[in-house]
Amino acid sequence: MDEKSLQKFWENVPLILNKLVKPGLLLVTGNGREKKNVMTIGWMEIGFLWREPVVTIAVRPSRYSYKLLNEHNEFTINVMPDDNAKIIEFCGAQSGSYCDKFKEMKLNAKNSKNVKTVSIKEAQMTIECKIIHRNKINQETLSDLVTARYYSKADFHEIITALVESFVINKIHA
Repeated sequence: MDEKSLQKFWENVPLILNKLVKPGLLLVTGNGREKKNVMTIGWMEIGFLWREPVVTIAVRPSRYSYKLLNEHNEFTINVMPDDNAKIIEFCGAQSGSYCDKFKEMKLNAKNSKNVKTVSIKEAQMTIECKIIHRNKINQETLSDLVTARYYSKADFHEIITALVESFVINKIHA
């Protein structure tokens, strides 16, 4: 990522994290336009690792997006305008294994700059990412309090770290 894009990314981290808390961000997975899915995420870390900007997300193996992430080692994170809470809620409640969330929510896919996975045209900002590390949560090393609160069904997340390939502020929302 060039210096100017990196600077814009770091300047927008507070906005991104604020939207992460509520209503959430939209993660797009897949190989392009023909096989894609949108998933709401509310857990993510942003940082600097191996001298590169990275994001870390948590996805449960039971999710359709997890299957697509295993097939395609990239994704986009889409920061939506404030008036999209219903779309974000829908994408977090429905499974892409049986419905096309792009179609249902009238979202438009657009080609990304540096990854094959599409981004959402209506997004304010898009973070394009390539996976560089994966780590399954191990119950033996996890706090009992966290296990009791978040994993009563033993459906442990996989922690996925990705290099930020590019950061795009869409002109229609700038």
